[in-house]
Amino acid sequence: MDATQCKIRQVQRMAAVAQPLLPAENHPGPGRGHTKRPHEKAKAGNRSDYLVSRIARDRPDILARMKAGDFATVRVASRLSNLWCRLITLA
Repeated sequence: MDATQCKIRQVQRMAAVAQPLLPAENHPGPGRGHTKRPHEKAKAGNRSDYLVSRIARDRPDILARMKAGDFATVRVASRLSNLWCRLITLA
């Protein structure tokens, strides 16, 4: 199995167990003991599991295509769903 097939299978596994991300208004805010535990990873940014959760919440059609194996990486799927874009600096 080549590297591309391994990546596609990894994306399929991530899509199969994806849990939709809760809307921002349902998350507890800071203060009153609602702090992040030191061992928890950030649930935002451009991490693959975070992007898959956002795709599961916002674009179930893209998630179905991820499960079918249409994408080699999560970033390709997130670019297509307009969740992630590369920042371009102008000189």
